[in-house]
Amino acid sequence: MQLLQALFFYLIFSLFALIGLPLISRLIANKTLAYIAAKPFGLILFGYFIWVLSSFHWLNYQNHWLILALYLAAIATGGFFSRVFFCLPAGKKNEPRPTAVLKKILIVEAATLAAFLGYLYLRSFNPAINGTERFMDLALLSAAGKTNFFPFIDPWFAGKTVNYYYYGSYLMSLLGNLAHLKSVLVYNFALGLIYCQAAILAAGLVWSATRSKLAAVTGAFLLTTAGTLFFAGCTLHAAWAGLGTVCSYASSTRFYSPSYIINEIPSYSFTVGDLHAHLLALPFFLLNLVLLYGLAGKTKPARGFFAALGLGLATSGMINVWDMVTLISVLCVLLLAKIILIWRTHSAKPERLKL
Repeated sequence: MQLLQALFFYLIFSLFALIGLPLISRLIANKTLAYIAAKPFGLILFGYFIWVLSSFHWLNYQNHWLILALYLAAIATGGFFSRVFFCLPAGKKNEPRPTAVLKKILIVEAATLAAFLGYLYLRSFNPAINGTERFMDLALLSAAGKTNFFPFIDPWFAGKTVNYYYYGSYLMSLLGNLAHLKSVLVYNFALGLIYCQAAILAAGLVWSATRSKLAAVTGAFLLTTAGTLFFAGCTLHAAWAGLGTVCSYASSTRFYSPSYIINEIPSYSFTVGDLHAHLLALPFFLLNLVLLYGLAGKTKPARGFFAALGLGLATSGMINVWDMVTLISVLCVLLLAKIILIWRTHSAKPERLKL
């Protein structure tokens, strides 16, 4: 039963690709990468629309049937405008045939679904949402799904609205409400979704840059599953010195003793199962990197790039503000590099003789 619910949750998210494709396919030249990015982009596009309406009290977030109708209408509209993406005429130069595009999409879907179900299988050995700060994360997710308007009532501060960055919890609650699932199930399904989306976005971005499947798989593994060299060093040092010290995966997050500072790397968060804001932000941070990668390859970017990037940066900022600081810094470096490149290109051209 829960397997079917997990698959339905994944299907609800996957259909957001049809909402995101009409715009993202015009910005990202690589069709495989465009398809990978279309799902989270479609979610933030639709999610922002619903959030704005509910924040201004123009839409009751508990009106699930109306939101479902808007979701289906958006899918139908997006599917109509993105039909060319799947039906590219064969014979164009430097363009893949439709069968080749469909084959790559099926491979992407198989890999993503395998990562989603694989993580949930491992999670099933310890699915309880207790210990650490999971109870707080569940409270935010549940409150986000049950509210009528935004911001919702703070579950920890009676009579006040939430003062914590809750937008990531809201996006997961939106998926849960569309799938008509309880928050306790959405919590674990959301962890699996973040894991598989972070992995496939990282793999797609690395593959687009290197054209190496090994590099793509390695990049996805390092980002989502691998720990740090600190853990490996601790293990090797304990074995060499014969100290009998048992190094925990948590040791990679604590560089100081006492551990006033905790660096929660993705593999730690996925292992513990905390649905914190910085983990919720991970796939959307990677989505912004995909947009920046596409922007870097354009000599004259379309206006749609900056509209999509603006929405992406706003989403990352509302989920975890530090991500927006990082992304804006990367954007500034990218724009500076392009300005220098353009200046050098123009200055290298010989001046025309004036008669």
